[in-house]
Amino acid sequence: MSKQNRQPNKKLPRARELAIRIVAGILCFLMVFSVLVVAISAYENSATDLRLGEEVDVGLFYADSLAESFTASTEKGFRLEIPSGDGILTFNEASEIKSVSVVSGANLLKEGGTYISAGENTDVHVGGYRVMVSSYSTKVGGSSDNDNIILFRPMATTTIAFDKENIQGYIKRIAATVEKLGSHAFPAYIDGKYYISLGAFESKEDAEAFVESFGKSYVCDYTVTEPDKSAYSVIDYQTNNVIFHFSGIESLMVTPVGNAKFSASNGKDYYGRLLFERTSEDGFEIINTLCMEEYVASRLSSEVDTSWNVEALKAVATVIRTNAYAALGDKSVHSEEGFDFCTDAHCGEYHGCGSVNENAAVAVNSTQNTVIKSDGELINAVFGVNYPGATVSLSEAYGDLLSSDGKYLEGRLTAWENYEKRYSGRWQTEVTPSELYEILSQRVADCKLEGNISEINITKRSENGIYTTEIEFIDIFENKLTLRGSEIIRNLLAGVVKSSSFEVGKAGSEVKETQLKYNAENKETASSEQTVKLDGAHGNFVFVGRGSGSGLGMSLNGVNDIVNNGYSYEDAYIDVIKLYYSGVTVEKLEGSDEI
Repeated sequence: MSKQNRQPNKKLPRARELAIRIVAGILCFLMVFSVLVVAISAYENSATDLRLGEEVDVGLFYADSLAESFTASTEKGFRLEIPSGDGILTFNEASEIKSVSVVSGANLLKEGGTYISAGENTDVHVGGYRVMVSSYSTKVGGSSDNDNIILFRPMATTTIAFDKENIQGYIKRIAATVEKLGSHAFPAYIDGKYYISLGAFESKEDAEAFVESFGKSYVCDYTVTEPDKSAYSVIDYQTNNVIFHFSGIESLMVTPVGNAKFSASNGKDYYGRLLFERTSEDGFEIINTLCMEEYVASRLSSEVDTSWNVEALKAVATVIRTNAYAALGDKSVHSEEGFDFCTDAHCGEYHGCGSVNENAAVAVNSTQNTVIKSDGELINAVFGVNYPGATVSLSEAYGDLLSSDGKYLEGRLTAWENYEKRYSGRWQTEVTPSELYEILSQRVADCKLEGNISEINITKRSENGIYTTEIEFIDIFENKLTLRGSEIIRNLLAGVVKSSSFEVGKAGSEVKETQLKYNAENKETASSEQTVKLDGAHGNFVFVGRGSGSGLGMSLNGVNDIVNNGYSYEDAYIDVIKLYYSGVTVEKLEGSDEI
């Protein structure tokens, strides 16, 4: 979504316990977008196929993480554009330059695929001092003593700057002379006027010496400019020559010709275009603007294995799209920063489109504009990667704090998931009584515990029996601490547990664990109990658990497992979505007809 005036998000009220206080941050991760999208070989036409839906903005570099330079490459070249009150100003119709770098106006040297700051006494490759020519005329015969001047428009006696139509023609006429003098000429657009810019010089004296030599063939109106800390220089990365120089503009867009995808100096490929903004002297903020369906495909390919059954990919793509649309504009946590999503985990790690393959594109194209709703509103399509054969309800996860929200997030038995075969499918953690006391005393506000933990009791489980929703800790002085809510428990015990689906006891003891088994023929689940021996050092506590994450909403691996267990028919993804989210509809945004 293009930048607009956006309002800050309302914050959740302060909670009574530290456990509650951290919920806002947890929800940010769970709620705002999910984390989807992975890999395979790229294919050429996906950008064209996926250019549907409104545009979204992804912040690649911003705030304290700015880029001093950034290089992009594509087969068909780039257009250079700036936003203006009248729309978009384009500075070249189509560029033969396949690899361009946008750099700050400082003295820079090429290194490692991009540019870095050069020392004061080091020859510069780009940036530095420049000669800005506003008009010139030719001395016949190239002699400084010949007063017979042939004038070219604009004349040397005027203050009119070059314009878009004639600037390249004037540059061609002086190019050979400039090259013989060891430099090159290129267009500049400064404060709304065109100039011919000459060279990149280490000092003002070097620039003046160049003008003196240039003056043997031409008379010109010029100024020597210092390295500009607010400028944008666009460089042909292969030749190290400047293509265009900009100053006095708010932002610069670099757009691949023909909407082709492009490769960047950070090792990633992208759809869409790049927006550069000088927010400080340190460098650029860089925003990747692309269409919604391109964003969904990119996210999809960096979260799951895109060799999965296409029905599983359709379900995941629909979840990503739902969360993305629900977090646009003033609903975005980044609205005040000028973009919709970042690349970090809380927005869903975004790695560009380098891993988008045809399978992923088919899944996205076949679900275009499809979202998930409850009571006519986009849902918070919470998801995780590997759940332990069941999900937990929102009220069981957070207790009274969110009991009235998200009725579509119910606890479900999802025993078809082969969680034990995956990373964190089964885990065990041993912790000493003193370590456990330190963890709780530091993380829980107004903690009543005063010493090492002597006893732990699971006092309540989720309705399906898989998740711990209430747990009691007793210290050596018989002080008690009770934690409620499976997600609050998981986050306060982070580093000890990977999910709230666990059993706990003293090392050497035995605990009972519920086992679930799915029957694909009748689509029923049977449960049984098994005994688990807790191995560890005497006196320590041992947590044994299954799966990872919150247990809320959809399990990505579970989706692929159920598709492979008989849900592989056409448009099965809709039924799969409804297995994880209760009472929802799957609709097209345009017209909102239920599918």
